[in-house]
Amino acid sequence: MKVLSVRQPWAHALLHLGKDVENRSWSTAYRGPVALHASRRVDPAGVRWAHQVGLDLRALPRGVILGAMTLHEVTREYVSPWAQPGAWHWVMRDRVPLLNPIPWSGVLKLVDIPPEVTALILADLARPR
Repeated sequence: MKVLSVRQPWAHALLHLGKDVENRSWSTAYRGPVALHASRRVDPAGVRWAHQVGLDLRALPRGVILGAMTLHEVTREYVSPWAQPGAWHWVMRDRVPLLNPIPWSGVLKLVDIPPEVTALILADLARPR
């Protein structure tokens, strides 16, 4: 399984608030399952947005794998309120939060995670919701 690090509050928005696009400056040929990692860092632009929508950034987990989703498409032309002009739009579907977030040190790229971490994610996802 691949993992993608996303700064808060955007990781929370992807998993819980209907954010269907992750905006990136780069593309990827990969399509398929992706673990969502909440970076330890907060996005400065996200602080203002979180305040506007009433999110307490201090309550959002960081430095953990929060859930899984499917990277369905990568395009520059996706239509969504979350899609930023000029960015690569990583279209995410099938988002599922983990019941027990997994501590993880993030990386800047879309990378493979070790099989033992993938096993933990899949075991969590198999638990009744």
